[in-house]
Amino acid sequence: MNMNFSVGMKYVAAHAKIEADAIGQNEISPEHMFLGILEFSELSNDDVEPFDDSKKTGNSIKNINKVLDGLDMDKKSAKRLLRRKIRADSLTI
Repeated sequence: MNMNFSVGMKYVAAHAKIEADAIGQNEISPEHMFLGILEFSELSNDDVEPFDDSKKTGNSIKNINKVLDGLDMDKKSAKRLLRRKIRADSLTI
């Protein structure tokens, strides 16, 4: 089956894999995906325009930031806490 993912989803999945690989995990967890979403939310239109000229990805970034802003979340702290949790969980397996 060939799935046609958006530029944004490809970025999130690729970054989730990078996060998992960084600590030697073979599987991507929801925490890795959320880290990918947080990283994606920090991109600008200039970052994604060469890969998506439809403006769809830029709108996705804006929508994700609206949700995260509504949660009053500090993205840097959230990423640090998630990475700490993932590492701790990997040590107990």
